Amino acid sequence: MSFRITFLIFFIFSFVLETEKCFSDNPDNFTNHANLYYWYATESQHKLSLYDSAKVYAKKSNYLLNTIDSLNPKQEKLMMKNNSIINHYDQTNAINSDNLNGRFPFFSIIMGENNHHVLIDDANELCLEEALISLGLQLKGSKDIFSQPYFSVIQTNYDDPEIYEVIRQVVTSESCHYIINSHEMIEILNQFKTNFNNNDLNLLANHFDTKNIGVIDINFIDSINKIYYNSASFKEFNTNSNVLNQIAYVESFKEDKILNKKIIINTLIILLVLLLVLIVLAKIKSTLFVLNYFSFSIIISFVIIYLLILAFRLLPVQGISFYLESQS
Repeated sequence: MSFRITFLIFFIFSFVLETEKCFSDNPDNFTNHANLYYWYATESQHKLSLYDSAKVYAKKSNYLLNTIDSLNPKQEKLMMKNNSIINHYDQTNAINSDNLNGRFPFFSIIMGENNHHVLIDDANELCLEEALISLGLQLKGSKDIFSQPYFSVIQTNYDDPEIYEVIRQVVTSESCHYIINSHEMIEILNQFKTNFNNNDLNLLANHFDTKNIGVIDINFIDSINKIYYNSASFKEFNTNSNVLNQIAYVESFKEDKILNKKIIINTLIILLVLLLVLIVLAKIKSTLFVLNYFSFSIIISFVIIYLLILAFRLLPVQGISFYLESQS
């Protein structure tokens, strides 16, 4: 009896905590997550399951907004954005439910089409690196941005010295830009900065005797379920006009799949060990010779499946291009 009472109290306490957590969440955060999944789905060949996640978070945001008696203009705009994401899902579902990527969630993985999955290294750092490399390939005039000489600064909303160093190393190794470093900023601006105003940029331009200062602006947008979403832009500050103009803008995604990789590897190791044990037992006891056939059939099945996947990847098939028309 006492156990039941304790269990009931524990259940009620857990429910209260979850309810408080739900209502303490900010609808802005849910909308940001919905926006992340929306663009991640777009970058993942319009994968329907990702659009579905966007819809779920948009609905969660609307649920919290509906508990507010009177919405301010910002909250009304937030609800309109959520409704737009939800309505877009209905349209996308009608189109994608019959294509390969929408019908089979693992199609892109089997075909090796998803280049956003990270199995080695830090996913967010690779996301930053991809964003910067993509930014550098954008054109200014007839040349890539990173192939043009600039005195540049790094501007970011990250408050992490290690992240700043990752950004600096990527830019210096991938570009012709001279990145103004921390001790030079201290000498010119009397402090190290990662956010600059026009006066700061004028001081830097005067010190390096140049008319233009490049601003490489890389920012964290959002992250949920080990998916990282970053943006990068290149801006040019001209001392004559005293105006900062944006030249290029890109976004990047990476999803951390290291844990999935470890689970798969550990499962395969356990399976192989189990098969070896069965083979040894079959050798020791001749009455268990059937285990040999069982073990070898499993091994051969795995090999055949792997070869079929490799052969399937040779076909020029894309998940968004081929439809399974049920009424044709």
